[in-house]
Amino acid sequence: MQKIPLDLAAPGMKLAKPVTKSDGLVLVGAGVELTTTIISRFRASGVQSLTVQGRPVDLGDDGGNDLERIAGRLDHLFRKHGQDRFMTTLRNMLRRFFAERIAAAKAAEEAEAAAIAAAAEAAREEAEAQAAQNRISLVDDEPDGMPARPEMADGNGASRENGR
Repeated sequence: MQKIPLDLAAPGMKLAKPVTKSDGLVLVGAGVELTTTIISRFRASGVQSLTVQGRPVDLGDDGGNDLERIAGRLDHLFRKHGQDRFMTTLRNMLRRFFAERIAAAKAAEEAEAAAIAAAAEAAREEAEAQAAQNRISLVDDEPDGMPARPEMADGNGASRENGR
């Protein structure tokens, strides 16, 4: 999931979150694939950014996750509160929170990749099964002893070559 400026949105990207106007009105729900028409309507509605599935745009952040970046900064953010028990407890709670969120995000990405791979495999198997069924039906349509192409046989049932 990646939040991108509307100017970087391209047809074919899928929304990870609903797109709303500044007043909270939902324009398009999550999971919708972007088209040029939808993107132009977002511009007309004043939408500035949107959240898409995956990380389709390189924003120069080395592909890092915002949660990982924030979790990595916790020690720096709490550096002045090393002796305060409350702040130490809060920092530890935030570490656990971000660790759980990072793990959940990675699991969701892996599940999405696995679902895409499974769908591709199912489509491949279905295509192979359909191709096999087509081959079987062509063979089954021929009566025993009859050639596959009747125009290739003479009146006595013997095969002959084209043009003779």
